[in-house]
Amino acid sequence: MEDRILLGRGRQFLELPQAMWKKHLTQVPQHSQPRLNFMTETHYRVRYFVIKKLLDLQTPIGPDFIASMLNMPQTKVEAALKEMEENLFFLVRNANGAVTWAYPLTVESTPHWLSFSTGSGAYASSADDAIAAAYVQGNLRNEYVSTDIETRCVHCDRVLNISIDSNMRFTVKEKNLGAYPLVFIPDVDWTNFKAANIIEAYCRNSVFYFNEECAREMRTEIEQVNGVYLTLEQCSYTTPVTQGTLFGFDRE
Repeated sequence: MEDRILLGRGRQFLELPQAMWKKHLTQVPQHSQPRLNFMTETHYRVRYFVIKKLLDLQTPIGPDFIASMLNMPQTKVEAALKEMEENLFFLVRNANGAVTWAYPLTVESTPHWLSFSTGSGAYASSADDAIAAAYVQGNLRNEYVSTDIETRCVHCDRVLNISIDSNMRFTVKEKNLGAYPLVFIPDVDWTNFKAANIIEAYCRNSVFYFNEECAREMRTEIEQVNGVYLTLEQCSYTTPVTQGTLFGFDRE
């Protein structure tokens, strides 16, 4: 793993010691727990079900279908969906009340297409979520899952094909062409966040770079949001911490 973390601030490209970043990660469970305090067993059941079914069915998931499959009153399902949407980190519904985004997957088109070992495919909400998708699906299904990510560098538009599994082991098809992908994680002031969902502020800004050179060139060329650039090795380290906490995989 790299001994540094790359930061983007304005047009500057900064470096942070890895030890400082790891120390910050130890605080993630503590900082994330308040986001889960509203969650009941109903919320977890609905959330887990929707994420799996978005992959299986590749279509928006309506509250009537959820209620029928989980043997719950539809009003109870609709209330749970509304609360999770309002709490930002869980899902987004369309105008008909059907779930179209359930992080890390969406049925809407994004630059990140995922082909799963389950035989199904879906789009990832962001570059960050593309990397985490196999880990999340594997934990939800309690089985080994792998996924092939097809995406592009946001700077040079070169294709990236990344294979990653639920154990966070990965390979990059274009490595012999100089591909050492970076995943950009945008900074968001969640304390003062006012938008209806996190799609524009976070998901649209979480992108892939072919390598560090591309990330540096784009940072100096145009003004961008602040954030951190993680290598795939660093993503493999941080994903079980961040996603495991937000999905409540250790709640048992």
